Amino acid sequence: MTCAEKTAGTVPDEPVRFSPDFDRKLREYARLQQEAKQLRHALIIQRETVGLRRHEDVDRQYPLPGPLRLPEAARTENEG
Repeated sequence: MTCAEKTAGTVPDEPVRFSPDFDRKLREYARLQQEAKQLRHALIIQRETVGLRRHEDVDRQYPLPGPLRLPEAARTENEG
């Protein structure tokens, strides 16, 4: 059975359930994403402290991670 067959006919407002491991990985990614934002902000403050005012190189070398796009394959079958 394909993912499309598994999710066909599901109600759009029905909550999507993920495996506990996948949910843990999503939370870890969100935590690391927030940490990356904080560390990048600290780097920019340090650069400005020593007189560097343009940060395009920081944008290129240390891009912020974007939000995750959840694949259909990550869904588990909804029970009941």
